[in-house]
Amino acid sequence: LGSSLCFQIPAFDTDPGQILDLFWDGSLSNLGATFTQLGSASVIDTVTGVNPVAEFCWTPPTAGIFNFVATVVDDHCPLPGQNQYIFTIVVDQIDVQVTDTALGCDRIFFEAAPQTGDAPYAYQWTQNGFPTQFDSTFTQTVPGVGPYPYTLLVTDSLGCIFEYSDTVQ
Repeated sequence: LGSSLCFQIPAFDTDPGQILDLFWDGSLSNLGATFTQLGSASVIDTVTGVNPVAEFCWTPPTAGIFNFVATVVDDHCPLPGQNQYIFTIVVDQIDVQVTDTALGCDRIFFEAAPQTGDAPYAYQWTQNGFPTQFDSTFTQTVPGVGPYPYTLLVTDSLGCIFEYSDTVQ
């Protein structure tokens, strides 16, 4: 989410020398996506040539599952060949509720509760730059009055990362 995504879509034909049209349905253009000829951003929506290559680029504005269709048509006569390809882009966002609760007797309870993202999750709690725990919850005994800074990294199954830093007093 919020990161730029670009990838190339090459088109090939087993019959040498055929001219191909590679185009998309434009279904994500209203969300800022572009479909251009690789190396020539002025050629948009339809790329033509022998083995043309399109470039799809997009910075997703929101999480969700998005699809677009790319179609390749050759110039064979009397019946042109045609293939369609459906591209699915999963845009994930991970949000985690983080709690640190003083339990008394210099003990602190830490909890990470993912609100969004795709399970399973990997947890890494770090204190003073060193990883200390790898579970969603744990209790830590501290040597008296703080401050005790900590950082939490949560990674979901799609590789999306949530990072949170705080200080316990």
